[in-house]
Amino acid sequence: MAVGYVASATSGSQASVSTFNIGTLGTGARAGIVFVATHGSAALDTGVTWNSVAMSLLYSATDTDTEPGAVRAYFLDNVTNGVITVSRTSSAIVTVGYAASISAASACDAYQTITQVSSTTNTNADTSTTGTGASGEVSVDDGSPGTSSMRFACHYTGAATPVAAGTNSTGLQLLDSTSFGSRFVRETVVGQGSRSVGFATGTTDDWALVAVAVRETPAVTLNINVTAATGTGAATNAGRTVSAAATASTGTGLASNAAMQNAVSFAVTAATGTGAAADTGKTVASLGIAPTGTGAIANPAFSVSRSPAVIAATGIGSATL
Repeated sequence: MAVGYVASATSGSQASVSTFNIGTLGTGARAGIVFVATHGSAALDTGVTWNSVAMSLLYSATDTDTEPGAVRAYFLDNVTNGVITVSRTSSAIVTVGYAASISAASACDAYQTITQVSSTTNTNADTSTTGTGASGEVSVDDGSPGTSSMRFACHYTGAATPVAAGTNSTGLQLLDSTSFGSRFVRETVVGQGSRSVGFATGTTDDWALVAVAVRETPAVTLNINVTAATGTGAATNAGRTVSAAATASTGTGLASNAAMQNAVSFAVTAATGTGAAADTGKTVASLGIAPTGTGAIANPAFSVSRSPAVIAATGIGSATL
């Protein structure tokens, strides 16, 4: 399955208000992304909710030059249909909100965010600087999760007209404030790896851009190795303890994954050493049970014949013989 685009909405120009609505989205969607652009000053937005659920602020790009402006991105997995509301500091400065609903077969996360102001570009970090910059697309990576992802981008510009969508992008929404402008686009064709999204080249002016790769969170693989004790008398050692380490993948949004799946593998080694060879009936068996549910890890069971001990895992990364 791949991440897909469902629908988009815009609030239009908003000034002298403390809250405003972007629209109602969420039907047929798994996740949602919102960009808020401020035309003429640093960011004024203070938060966004999707159907009353707070969205996570990702990163921001702030242009502090003679025609200042800012773009900030928000993300939420597991959305429901409802109104998207932006809170902001009230003033005569114009802000605009852009939103898109996103389809997927499983939990999603915002894997990478690129922020760009003037000629300065950062990854998964805010950018704030002065000077003018050249418009264009940027490369955004999704970590190659095994399914196709989609990239979204929004720019603010001091140019007289918002910059058009780039070669690999499709325009969704825009606001032209004459002296300032902003535009919201998505990647036209989904895919994996580092891919381009953004805007046409050819405009040099005040410039702030944020681009985000939204992907389906890949399955987590847990590898647990269990090794029996070795050495003199190992075959009759009934009190030995075996520990194992489990490592899970990381990424924005993993904590809220509602359908994480894990694959578990085990390696069991029979006891060796002086006295072990005489135990002619020794056998070792292992059973791995795939986990189910949010972050759940089913206990694997182990048995060793001709031994007074039975191994039974009781938690993540540990087993006692």
